[in-house]
Formats: sequence, C-alpha cells, structure tokens
Amino acid sequence: MANATTTISTIDNALLATDQPKTNNNPQLIAPRSLREIGLDAQLANATLTTKTLLSQRTLPTATAATASPQKPQRQGIGLYAQAFGSYGGSRIWSSNAETEQLHTTFGSNYGYGLALGYDFSPRWGIVAEYVAHNRQTQPIERTDANGSISQSTMHLTYTAVPVLAKVRLLGSRITNKPSELNLLAGLQYARLQSAAINSDNAAYLNLLKTDHWGFAAGIEYDYYLNKHLTLTTGLRTSLQMPGNGLFDLQLPSTTSTNNWSIGGKVGLGWHF
Repeated sequence: MANATTTISTIDNALLATDQPKTNNNPQLIAPRSLREIGLDAQLANATLTTKTLLSQRTLPTATAATASPQKPQRQGIGLYAQAFGSYGGSRIWSSNAETEQLHTTFGSNYGYGLALGYDFSPRWGIVAEYVAHNRQTQPIERTDANGSISQSTMHLTYTAVPVLAKVRLLGSRITNKPSELNLLAGLQYARLQSAAINSDNAAYLNLLKTDHWGFAAGIEYDYYLNKHLTLTTGLRTSLQMPGNGLFDLQLPSTTSTNNWSIGGKVGLGWHF
C-alpha cells in the first residue's frame, strides 16, 4: 500500500513539473494540481478538437446572396450618348443703336428643336455639342416717331445654332443610389440667322439684324434613367448672343453691341450607347 502511494505521488509530481510554465531566466511555480483536474483538462481539449474536426468536414452554405449589398441601378456612367430635344421660352433683342432710332423691344417668345451628341468622360465631367436645327424667335418692337406716335411691329426670326458645352455632373447613382443625375452646363454658342420677316419697311429695324452671332450658353438639366440606355431630360437653358460682322468676329457684350438674350425650358430623350 505504501508502494502504491509512493508511485502515485511520484507520477503526480512529474506531471506537475511538466505542467508548470517557465521563462528563460525566471522559472515560476504554480499551485499543485491534482490528477483529477489534469484529467478534466485533457477531456475538454479532446472535445474541442473533435468539434473543430467535425466543423471542418461540413460544407456550410454561403451567405453571399443574403449579405450582399443591393446592386446600384444600371447606368452608363462613362460613354457616348445622343439626344433629341425641344425647347420653348422667351427672348429679347436690345441695342443702344436701336434706342437712338427710338426703337424699344419687349420680351418675345421662341421655340426650337434639334439633336445633341455628348460624351461623359467620368462620373463628374462630360462634354456635349448640340445642333439646333430650327429656332423660331418672335420679337415685338415699338417705334416712336418725331410726332410722338407709337407704332408696333413684330419680327419673326429663324436661327440655327451650335452650342458646345462642358458638363459638370453633380448628382448621380454613385451618390444617391438612384437612376438620376443633375448636370450643370456652360460654354460657347454660334448661331446663324436663316430668315427674317418684318412687317415694316422702316430701315431702322435692319440695325437689329446680323447674320452671324457668337455668344455664351449655360443651363441646368436633370436626367432620369428610364432604363440602362434611355434617359428623359428636363432642364432650363439660357444664352446671350452678340451679332458680329462675320463668322470669325466675336464681340463681347457692350453698350454698342446688339444683344440677343433667350431663356427657356428644354425636354429631351436620350440614348446612352
């Protein structure tokens, strides 16, 4: 009996010696542990190892479909697009030369239609060139003669115009996660007078008319993506034109220039390639 006790004590001491953590220079003793505690730790380690083995052998279903973020609406963020559009608004021609002839213009109306071709370089920047095939402008004019009598006339003018505009894309699906965007546009515009009908023979009215016009154009537009390719555009457009003496005669607005200002709404239907 004494020998058995001695044997158990020897085994216990050996296990305790191997179970004690040491450092390189300062061995540390821990409280003696019984065979029962060591056996329970061994059983727990075996159970943990068995659980890990079983889990590694199972094929767990992936949660990609459930956890994946919702896809953003499909749209053409970069690329070429074409658009057909129409516009309607108001306009006015005014000139210091007209005032010397006792002419006074009031706000008239204009409408037009055309095609546009644009390219979006990035989600932020783009460029668009438009061809306004027909722009009809109605300009009321009042003239005061030497006797103080006022006569009213109307000019009907038809223009073609080519604005080339830089585009800043402010909002879009990359920010709002919606298939729409807000654009700011600004650039130069060339317009050419195609025809003019005036219900007066007074030569003073001719001072308001020039064939070539250079000017500035700007606008704000909202594009709504009906699907991946088709967009509906609504917006506001304005331009200021200064008639020159030729195709390459660009004049800035001044007190002596004849200025043609227009503003109006625009609706278009575009296709993104």
